[in-house]
Amino acid sequence: MKNINPLLDRGITLSCYVLFMFLIETLTKGRSIGKMITGTRVIMIDGTKPTTKNYFIRNIIRMLPFIYQLSFLGENGFHDNWSNTRVVNLKIMRLKYRPKAI
Repeated sequence: MKNINPLLDRGITLSCYVLFMFLIETLTKGRSIGKMITGTRVIMIDGTKPTTKNYFIRNIIRMLPFIYQLSFLGENGFHDNWSNTRVVNLKIMRLKYRPKAI
């Protein structure tokens, strides 16, 4: 492992990271470890639950050079725009969509 090509090493590491994030978001229905800590979740722009394909697209975009790193420049990251997903705060969503008492 000492003599591995640095570019190959980065490719393997990035692929493992993307696969890990994809599996975590898919198995937890849109909540990575960071999202569990911050109380957020991934949803589709229309409010429905993302499909496995949406999670895959969202995470494969992380492999594009510079795109993911610069995604903070917009309101939503490139991985959100290209996969038609959004990250929402669960507390705010619950308050906003809670049925009003009569």
